[in-house]
Amino acid sequence: MPSRVLPFFVLLAALGLFAGSCDDEKTKGAPLDTGAEVDQTDETSPPGDVDETSQPGDVEEVSADPCSPNPCASPHQSVCTAVGEVFQCACDAGFLFEGGLCVPGATCDGMLCPDDGACVLQAGAAQCECDTGYHLDGELCCALHASASAGSCLCDLGYSEVSGACEADPGNPCLAEPCAAEISHRNTCVVDDTSQGYHCDCNTGYHDNQGSCTLEVVSACATGLVCRAGYCVAPGSTNEQCLADFDCHTLNPDAPTLCNAAAAGGICMSCGQDLDCPGSAVCNEFSTCATPCSSNSDCPYGTCYRTQGLCGQRFCNSDADCFSGTVCIDENGDGSGLCMRVPCVETQCSPYLPNGTCEAGATCLGGACVTSCTPNPCSELNKGQCVVGSSGVLCLCDTGFELDTSGNCVPSAGSCPTGFTCEAGVCVDRGDVGFNCALDGDCGSGLTCSSVLPSGTCSGCGVCPTGQTCLAGYCLRPCVDASDCAGDMVCRNHYCGRKDCASGADCGTGATCVLNSQGAGTCNRLPCL
Repeated sequence: MPSRVLPFFVLLAALGLFAGSCDDEKTKGAPLDTGAEVDQTDETSPPGDVDETSQPGDVEEVSADPCSPNPCASPHQSVCTAVGEVFQCACDAGFLFEGGLCVPGATCDGMLCPDDGACVLQAGAAQCECDTGYHLDGELCCALHASASAGSCLCDLGYSEVSGACEADPGNPCLAEPCAAEISHRNTCVVDDTSQGYHCDCNTGYHDNQGSCTLEVVSACATGLVCRAGYCVAPGSTNEQCLADFDCHTLNPDAPTLCNAAAAGGICMSCGQDLDCPGSAVCNEFSTCATPCSSNSDCPYGTCYRTQGLCGQRFCNSDADCFSGTVCIDENGDGSGLCMRVPCVETQCSPYLPNGTCEAGATCLGGACVTSCTPNPCSELNKGQCVVGSSGVLCLCDTGFELDTSGNCVPSAGSCPTGFTCEAGVCVDRGDVGFNCALDGDCGSGLTCSSVLPSGTCSGCGVCPTGQTCLAGYCLRPCVDASDCAGDMVCRNHYCGRKDCASGADCGTGATCVLNSQGAGTCNRLPCL
């Protein structure tokens, strides 16, 4: 498995406005008020970067004191938060934002947690979270180097209780860090009753495989998760930030950000400005995309660090400290593990995590080793032609499509359907009720037109064209339902956004289905000559 670079900050943000993003929206570059009291110990050195909250982002330009009177009137969506001179509407307690609506969700009401722990709502589920310096062992929150035994926490062998913490005994052989020099992730020192007094174990997240410590890779993901790109992730749109570099470029196609797919929720790194980040995430001082937060509930895959007002990756001691299908991985065995996505392989072979090797003449397609075109193994979007060549089975683009630099089949440029004109290389219907732009001149002074989506989108906004609102650097058209949007666009959280598709049949005239990094498609304008 490829090596993983652990980020310093974790982000989980995602908009549902553009291809490759998720369904939640918030205002970019406007951190939430972090002066409010939150149920989180003040952390000054968060280990990861930030994720997006799962709250809707009904944002409008208003005057001073934007939440008085309360403008949030949608059902179960009455929580108003002032963000500078604009407001943001969020779901009421016990409700989650899904499909453009606030629907009943998990609640902490009646949930009992152990001492040194508290109930938190994260990723749509209620769970007990131990305070900083404690880890969950069974039904108890125990201090570091302590384990649950007969209903109480007892210090591990070689450690004794001192002021509620388990401190190493003076003669503890692990004090000298005898396992630090070990290679291959075998750096965890465990006191035992042997003559040596200790042994070196594989680090958390790794297991012994014939003398070598290898990363735990599951053969099947947990219920509710699927194996994609070598990690267990939710099958639909979630608060996860990225799975591939493509997902980090939803607002700025030329952004330098790269995806660390191993981190919980995915982390977009190497940003230079806020627009290099997806959704409402901001680029922090560590050049990592981060999402504002005021409590742990704002961080589905991490912890809210109040000093920064940002969600950060969560430290862990074992898998019990993690959540949302993540596991604890401690690269160095120093007790500072991080909750990470579960590496997986559910197929016979994979370009990400090979499980065995195909025999000579066989090709890995769709997770299986194939040697013929019967039955047709080519199921990728717009790439259904199967041929057998000298190197094995090949999948070619369908008629009318060609390979792009990412290996996806995209429509070849041709003539436009009746009612459409060819402008800037794409087919445009200027008579559509939701038409925004095809050329920069359609947007106004200082703005540029991104013409991929069926409506076109004006970006770099300060003053938007009439009837549009500037959100996250883009001019967006407010909507009540899909009839207010261009064809092959949908109404997402009060703004016209991308329409998902599984095949070209899901898109109307003048548009086609183009694959994104998560195996889903988006209706885009047809290219033309």
